[in-house]
Amino acid sequence: MAEWTWVWQRSEWGEWTPRDFAVGEELELAVRRVSKIEQLSERISANDRQQLQAILLEQESITTSQIEGEILDRDSVRSSIARRLGLEHQLEEGRSSAQSTEGIVANLIDATLNYQEPLTHDRLHQWQAALFPTGRNCYGAPIDVGFYRTDPSPMQVVSERRGGRTAKVHYEAPPTHQVPQEMDRFLTWFNSSASKPSYVRAAIATYWFVSIHPYEDGNGRLCRLISDLAIAQAEHHPHRLYSFSGALMSSKQHREAYYGHLESCQKGLRPLGQWVAFFIEAIGDAASQSLVYANDIIRKTQFWDRYRSHDINARQKLLINKVLDEGSEFEGNISNKRYTKILEAAKIHVAPVTSKRDLADLVNKGIMVPTVSSGRNAAYRLNDVIESNIDSSC
Repeated sequence: MAEWTWVWQRSEWGEWTPRDFAVGEELELAVRRVSKIEQLSERISANDRQQLQAILLEQESITTSQIEGEILDRDSVRSSIARRLGLEHQLEEGRSSAQSTEGIVANLIDATLNYQEPLTHDRLHQWQAALFPTGRNCYGAPIDVGFYRTDPSPMQVVSERRGGRTAKVHYEAPPTHQVPQEMDRFLTWFNSSASKPSYVRAAIATYWFVSIHPYEDGNGRLCRLISDLAIAQAEHHPHRLYSFSGALMSSKQHREAYYGHLESCQKGLRPLGQWVAFFIEAIGDAASQSLVYANDIIRKTQFWDRYRSHDINARQKLLINKVLDEGSEFEGNISNKRYTKILEAAKIHVAPVTSKRDLADLVNKGIMVPTVSSGRNAAYRLNDVIESNIDSSC
């Protein structure tokens, strides 16, 4: 017999208000970090801002699915985002996106761009249907699509069975027959409270929806779409310049904390205020990571502004863009061997003497500088400096 009652069985169910939670320090830090992103968006070019938005939409699309154990094809996601943001000129010819990926990207853009629109049963049904365009889940099994769950058996969140062990029940949602009235109550609260949006309200909304678990599948991704919608309302801005789901997936510790806070609060083992504090901290972490991406974009823009007039062949340009695109994630220096591997990954095969000549040419033009000057271990780095580096610390 369980030693707890589920959250929907307790008297406080659905009676939360933002003023119930004291999260002053967490909220202040998150607001400061998000403010830096907003200030940055006013300083960078429209093209750079669009590139940053595309990077973060890509990360959000991939990580919100990854949290649920579904791995999306990054090229497919990038293709969908590029078309929806008008960046088709940056795509390689022939690249296309899967139907399911299109749905995830469309949902994310709708949740943020149309943040002033009310959240309704129909809008949620459309979001859920877009996640499963074939009417089947990622395992190929048919599921209810475009309407709330109808199976009368208990809706449980369980661990996978391993080694013959019985699956562990982490949470059991309200019975199916209660879902329509539960969703009526949730949507009434969500839309009526939109006049006073806040990060605390976004945390409550995320927790409340996922605790109802109204659909047969897709509840986790939908609860994070509601997060995106509620955060956009709190910021009064349609363009998210950070990835909330990306922060949740940034480390094993963050992932475990995400699931741990949800489960413990749903069981009543810890107060809901701890979930709210964690949620707001995740917003701050996401904003800090976004500042790193912004610096990478600024670096790339400034680099090409400086060296655009130089005569650079296609192989050299591929190398430079590889380094700049990976930004802070590109570790180490560039050696002849590493350059050759980068070219081979792009299906470009050259003789060792050619790759050596390419690197030497970049050094002669001042585009690269040696870190190890000579011999078999010769290595280089780009000769670039960010003139307006944005500090991510607070």
